[in-house]
Amino acid sequence: MTSWRRKDSVPTKVWTETGTWQDSNYGRQGGSGATISLTFIGTGVKVLYQKGGLAGKFSASIDGGTATEYDSNGASGTGSFTITGLTNGSHTLLLTVGTTGNLYLFGAIPISGNTGVRLDNGSWFSKMAYDIAYTVDNEFKENPKLSIIALVANDYDRQTSLSSYKSYIGQLIDKGLLSGKVILLNNGIRGVQKQLDQKWYSNSLYELAIEKKCGFD
Repeated sequence: MTSWRRKDSVPTKVWTETGTWQDSNYGRQGGSGATISLTFIGTGVKVLYQKGGLAGKFSASIDGGTATEYDSNGASGTGSFTITGLTNGSHTLLLTVGTTGNLYLFGAIPISGNTGVRLDNGSWFSKMAYDIAYTVDNEFKENPKLSIIALVANDYDRQTSLSSYKSYIGQLIDKGLLSGKVILLNNGIRGVQKQLDQKWYSNSLYELAIEKKCGFD
């Protein structure tokens, strides 16, 4: 199974939207009366959203059934709910934003039995190691058994200092190791030469892999 934090996290644009939606610092932001739907395969689905003072009520339904209302207004933090007990197959989740406040949607994680995969395709939004480390608790909220961290190209493009880069990646590794194993991927080779060569970022990953005893490829 695959999850999507935002509408454009995968090229196929698996989310279908009506009304007013835009990207925000807290996922996909929907205004009053807007809807967003996701067709998935599984026996259930977990929805993650941001709670806060500007957030409001919204409803969720499966396959056109009775909608259940949720309230995301309140103290800032990550909210979630899980729908289970579905027959194993294709289902459609529909979220409808209420008349007051916004919905800040992080994404949905389809469930098949007790297994699942969460994908945060940060490269679509030029995310760097700092951006992921800043929301580290949300990134590892599901206590994954395996975390694959592939953050090189954007930090190289922005020329993040190597000490900061290692610190941010180290935070992600430490969080991932609390619940499972971690693999670091040296991805996104760039053709443009910059002052800090990309090999130094790759070397930083390799050093972290040795130091923290995690995988490297």
